[in-house]
Amino acid sequence: MTVLTAACAVVAIAILFIILGYIAIQGVTSLSFGFLTNTPQDLTNIKNSGIGNAILGSLLMTGLSCAIGLPIGIAAGVYLAEIGSGWYGKIVRFVADTMTGTPSIIIGIFIYTLVVLPMSQYSGLAGSLALAIIIIPIVARTTEEMIKLVPQPMREGGLALGAAQWRVTWDIVLPAAASGIATGAILAVARVSGETAPLLFTALNNRRYNY
Repeated sequence: MTVLTAACAVVAIAILFIILGYIAIQGVTSLSFGFLTNTPQDLTNIKNSGIGNAILGSLLMTGLSCAIGLPIGIAAGVYLAEIGSGWYGKIVRFVADTMTGTPSIIIGIFIYTLVVLPMSQYSGLAGSLALAIIIIPIVARTTEEMIKLVPQPMREGGLALGAAQWRVTWDIVLPAAASGIATGAILAVARVSGETAPLLFTALNNRRYNY
């Protein structure tokens, strides 16, 4: 049984590497600086076509969504871990858990209705807002769990020295949980970097550089 399992694993891995190798071999001939910087062209000028606008657009939307979503998510996580023990905290947790399980295409439709239709145009801003909504619940719940792992004596020590609650949270709790919070942020960014469904309803596409 062990031999059969190992053989199946080897076959699966071999098929994966064969596919990746074929793609790499076929694509390396077309990979160039121009391909990475040029914009898409018509079929009559396919040799000068590129994906530069797609790369730049992805970086801009991911960066803007992080600038919007990460601070809100971290702040929400701190609230849930340090303050939100009452009914309001339960509501916030429920909303965060619900948003985490919401299909990204639903978020895209929501932003389409809220932003795209009133503006009468697709935009990178709308796409960034959709991605930010995806980031917020992931970062919030991760931050909450990481802060809860910080030993209680660390908080008590800070309070015993006369520090205010917010100072203990800022100077003691957050630095202690920083690595876990950063990991959650990276996972959230990795997820939105591969999202396409919400962008179909918000940013759509643009074949040119458009700032």
